[in-house]
Amino acid sequence: MGDRRVACADAIGDPRSANSRGEGSVVSESTAPAAMVYPPARIAWYTMAVLGLLYAFSMIDRQIPNLLLVYIRRDLNISDTMVSLLAGFAFALFYATSALPISRIADQWSRKSVIFIGVVLWSLMTCLCGLSSSFVQFFIARMGVGLGEASLTPSAFAMASELFPPHKQARATSVFSIGPAIGGGLSLIMGGVLIGLAERAGPIVLPIVGSLKVWQIVLIAIGLLTLLTTVPLSAIHDPVRYTRSRPGIANPANPSISAVLLALWHGRGGFVPLFFGVPLLSMAAYGIAAWTPTYFIRVYGWNAHDTGIIFGAVQIVAGIASALVAAWISDRTRAAGRLDAPFLVLLVLLVAVIPLPLALAAFPDPRVGLAMVALMNLAISPVACLAPVALQAITRDGMRAQVTALFLLITNIVGIGLGPTVVAATTDFVFRNPNAVGWSMGVVGSAAYALSASILYLGRRFYRTEVEKGD
Repeated sequence: MGDRRVACADAIGDPRSANSRGEGSVVSESTAPAAMVYPPARIAWYTMAVLGLLYAFSMIDRQIPNLLLVYIRRDLNISDTMVSLLAGFAFALFYATSALPISRIADQWSRKSVIFIGVVLWSLMTCLCGLSSSFVQFFIARMGVGLGEASLTPSAFAMASELFPPHKQARATSVFSIGPAIGGGLSLIMGGVLIGLAERAGPIVLPIVGSLKVWQIVLIAIGLLTLLTTVPLSAIHDPVRYTRSRPGIANPANPSISAVLLALWHGRGGFVPLFFGVPLLSMAAYGIAAWTPTYFIRVYGWNAHDTGIIFGAVQIVAGIASALVAAWISDRTRAAGRLDAPFLVLLVLLVAVIPLPLALAAFPDPRVGLAMVALMNLAISPVACLAPVALQAITRDGMRAQVTALFLLITNIVGIGLGPTVVAATTDFVFRNPNAVGWSMGVVGSAAYALSASILYLGRRFYRTEVEKGD
């Protein structure tokens, strides 16, 4: 421990070393020390905790429309498919496509500053969603939310690999990755509470804007709360980055996109199952998450207030518990010599979740449905931690944020962009019955999970070969 602190003091505390170059700078291989150094544990864990808080709020801003779909659909007079575009595609369009250029900036500049700008942007855009009075206005504002949130995850996952040694990265990343479980749950709980308060308070009238609907009040309140997260964000540590080469691949300090693609091509056997399997998993997860509240409101007659609080609590408890336990199992398995541990744990969980979406639709009992939702959260929540850790394990330094951004581009276009809409289109055009949304979730969810598991199973040997090559 003492050696670690001395090394860290040399790296981040001596004005003649890291700080003289500026926090968050990239150190080339010629000037880097022989071994990677990490900041003191308290600094590293505080940074990951704040990034996890930001991730939670990003999920609140991202998923709060899911609870409000009934209100938005009614007030804007649009179909299930159109409202799904607002919840999914409009956000994913900019979230996915802008992540790569933003991540390139993050790999060369201060990741902390990139994230700060993004938080301010998506907070304001969430408020603008609440001020929208038409489908087009809402669509454009949701694209702005996606643009702002694109700054967070590639930078945060890359920072985790620079703040902690490999045998602690799954646990460290789990602190960040429980953000979706907390944020997704809080989006439902806070949404339910705010809906209840807004309905009791009556109409709120703003100058120029006029009278606000319930869903507009909720979105504006969430956007303003998100702005407050810039306070703890300003105190996080932005680590100095050292570039290291993997065998046989050149390692420029600031790699171009062509260099990133070349690195992916060299390691394609390991990257293919993640880049193709995880997006399908994400499509099922986001599609089910988007329509579950509406399913219980339509089919079982629940109100939005109770639905939000109940499902929010389930998602938080199940999500946090499973993410932390899965990360612990992954780290222990890796420490025992199984280098592909995150990938292996991810595959096991994915196989377990395959029958659950169909079970949700097949049993016409809200108690059974609630149990199926809880089990799906237990199985899927660790993905937010395990998939990025598995990806970072086969990605060399200097391009972590860009590789993560490419991964997120595919994952989010397929997941967030298509998931809610595929479920909605199945309801509108296959079953042709709004009350069949449960079967739409079941068919789409179980099929996508099964295909994803098959891809990961077939690619497991290639991934293991690649991770052993870079160890």
